[in-house]
Amino acid sequence: MILADKLCHNISFRMMALQFRLRDISEPPERILAEIGIMQGMTVLDFGCGPGSFSLAAARLTGHMGKVYAMDIDVHAINCVDKAARHHGVENIQIINGETMGDIPTGTVDVVVMYDVLHQIRIPSQIL
Repeated sequence: MILADKLCHNISFRMMALQFRLRDISEPPERILAEIGIMQGMTVLDFGCGPGSFSLAAARLTGHMGKVYAMDIDVHAINCVDKAARHHGVENIQIINGETMGDIPTGTVDVVVMYDVLHQIRIPSQIL
């Protein structure tokens, strides 16, 4: 049963990732992030990064002097971002698997991106 659950979750994640890739065509993450002021040298936390389209876009915008923390509780998401970052030669993304920001030094993040995740959080007021 556990194997079947993992398979269903993997399929669900892949379907979600496909949906996000289609969304990214009409609403490019890089354009959205540029509009909110993300630029060279900033540090960005992509909270609930999913397959990583906003993490990768933020990494391009912040450049080699910037940093992006890609955080998700889903191991499929973390693996997807890691694979995409390596594929594109992106070196300024640090992947964080979990719900806490313990690995992020206090006061170092300029912008927190929570694109399309707040509705999935059980108690959003705790996160906000």
